[in-house]
Amino acid sequence: MFPSIKLLSVLAVACSVTSALPLDARASGTGITLINKSGRTQLYSFFDNLWNGVGTAGANFDHPMANPPTLKAGESRFIALPSSFKGRVQRGNSGLIPATWVEFQLNDGTGKAWGDVSVQQGNDGAATLKGNVVVGFTQDLIKDAPAGAFAKDATGAAFKRPDGTVAHVLGSTVGNWIPKNVEALNWYKKKITDGKTYFMDGAAGASGTTVANSANGQFTVEFY
Repeated sequence: MFPSIKLLSVLAVACSVTSALPLDARASGTGITLINKSGRTQLYSFFDNLWNGVGTAGANFDHPMANPPTLKAGESRFIALPSSFKGRVQRGNSGLIPATWVEFQLNDGTGKAWGDVSVQQGNDGAATLKGNVVVGFTQDLIKDAPAGAFAKDATGAAFKRPDGTVAHVLGSTVGNWIPKNVEALNWYKKKITDGKTYFMDGAAGASGTTVANSANGQFTVEFY
């Protein structure tokens, strides 16, 4: 069983879990406008938290919602989600490979949505979330990262994708389910200075982040 993970308290409140992901081209109701800013076709997976508490959440690593969308390079699509959704969207079809997390909830009980971008659990590329403000990052933090910052599993081996290719992703800064990577943490301290990306465990003293909100239960999410 995976341990709980510490998240921003505004994102960790009670929710009901939904098992299917409805895809909808309309831009009304709760959900996100998902934009693939990369130069390749990309699948995106949504993970509803297993449970939510005050400042913590049950990390859902291996049960993505059904019908994950695949977007062509440059494509934009509105993804309809229930207002009860509290979790994340990330690249790829495996929650077990460290990745950049775009975390959000669509209704905090007052009708307001909240979201952030986090590299606490890994970094497989840039992403932003737009609500009342834009949070996240657009720069390539992987290209020039030190060798020791790349993710390794508990045995010291590099992560591999389902097709067998090595996942060139940066490691976790908190060590919830893979070893904590101090070199990745130090890299972010040098490179992430605008307070718009979550990269440290807040309880450890550190990187608070700007959190976006939305009054209509919608965000725009861009993956680079």
